[in-house]
Amino acid sequence: MLLPFTGLRRLDCVLARTKAQVLKEHAAKQTACIAFEPFVKRKAGLDFYNVSSLDLGQGQLIDAAMDAEVAHALMSRQTLQSAATQRDLLTIALREGKLRERLRAKAASGTVP
Repeated sequence: MLLPFTGLRRLDCVLARTKAQVLKEHAAKQTACIAFEPFVKRKAGLDFYNVSSLDLGQGQLIDAAMDAEVAHALMSRQTLQSAATQRDLLTIALREGKLRERLRAKAASGTVP
């Protein structure tokens, strides 16, 4: 999950020097209903640009993503360690998934290690 943010942060650092001018140029062209891309590329001095006001350097977006990851991991662990969830998963595997029948068939055919 952090790898995409690492890439975005690196791009953010490359664009940081011209960010204010790019945002100003973008707003001006949007207000004038003019295609902004060539103008913001010129301001950025690159073939790519960012017109988002989000700043990955402040860490707010990364902090939020990491908090969400921690919460997701905790909820997943709690769910999977729950006796009720384990019982329900086993019931699904045995009934709907016909796990018992499939294992018996594999055992009979000699394909089970």
